[in-house]
Amino acid sequence: MIGIEGEYVILNRSAFYPESGGQDYDTGFLIVNGAKIPVKAVFEEDGVVLHRVEDSSKFEVGAKVKGIIDAERRLRHMRHHSATHILLHVLRKKLGNHVWQAGARKEFSKARLDVTHYKKPSEEEIREIERLANAEVLANKPVSWEWMNRIEAERKFGFRLYQGGVPPGKEIRIVKVGDDVQACGGTHCNTTGEIGLIKIMRVESIQDGVIRFEFCAGEAALDYIAQQESLLRHASEILRVEPAKLPSTVERFFEEWKEQRKEIERLKREIAEIKAEMLIVNAEEFDSIKVVAEVINADMKELIKLGEVLAEKGCVGCLMSSEGKVRVVTFSGDNRIDARELMKEIGRRIKGSGGGKPKLAQGAGQRALSRDEIMNVIFSYLSRVL
Repeated sequence: MIGIEGEYVILNRSAFYPESGGQDYDTGFLIVNGAKIPVKAVFEEDGVVLHRVEDSSKFEVGAKVKGIIDAERRLRHMRHHSATHILLHVLRKKLGNHVWQAGARKEFSKARLDVTHYKKPSEEEIREIERLANAEVLANKPVSWEWMNRIEAERKFGFRLYQGGVPPGKEIRIVKVGDDVQACGGTHCNTTGEIGLIKIMRVESIQDGVIRFEFCAGEAALDYIAQQESLLRHASEILRVEPAKLPSTVERFFEEWKEQRKEIERLKREIAEIKAEMLIVNAEEFDSIKVVAEVINADMKELIKLGEVLAEKGCVGCLMSSEGKVRVVTFSGDNRIDARELMKEIGRRIKGSGGGKPKLAQGAGQRALSRDEIMNVIFSYLSRVL
């Protein structure tokens, strides 16, 4: 060991892969003087590999250290990295040579690949891409690497080498994963068959001209499929139908829900009509305008629905609810009165604010008013406006 920097230790050489090229770092243990110290993360700065350990006080400069890498984590990263190369190769083959890597990330449970493409592929295209990627896996093609002179490599393979970025130096590491060739410093499988199943989890457009493929491989793919099957079984148990009948059952329930929602909205409208008529009975008049002010127990949706009905009936006024937070709706069925301006008047008295449209505004405040106080505010405002 040649150095200690806070929680990091530096070795003269290390098999731990530092976070680089979109691939997550290795973890594991460092054994020093019989003590087994967990390695939590590994990074590289200016060519120096830094191992973040759980307890750096156990180390001293000059001590002999043995490293043990978490084999399962490394293998998952290898599978995801090799799968990324295969997926990119298939995308260029299927969608066209204009496809170019715009970013990538390889983790323990999943990986992602961002590529340039003008639109999100259809579901049929995605399934075909997945099929072709797995065909490359089943072909069990060799994965190899070699160091080459940069000029010679560019002359032989072209600039498609730099899909994952341009590495420094005159000598670059060329990795061949099946039929894909790239300059790459990551860890890889020995054959494409070692990758195991490749499963595309999600495809989305993250910005104009860039499509993100989220996928998993090997054990991570099996974990994902098991999780999806568990969700499917759970949904089947809730709806008490076989998984094969889930689509038709969900569609039926959804149509029934839409119809029930329409019926609920109709009933809410009828209730609002009845409540509005009751409030109009107690309305006061200002220059032939029916003014309604009331403090009622209702949520904001109910206040809005009632305010809309009152505005349709030509009324002007304010509804307030003081259950918890003070909620307010102002309304106007008279073109001369702006509900938003009335809301400002109310807002000043309740230490609040709001906004909306000329016919209906909504807001909230800290202080509730009585019906008489609300009515006084409205009459004072109407006196100025009219």
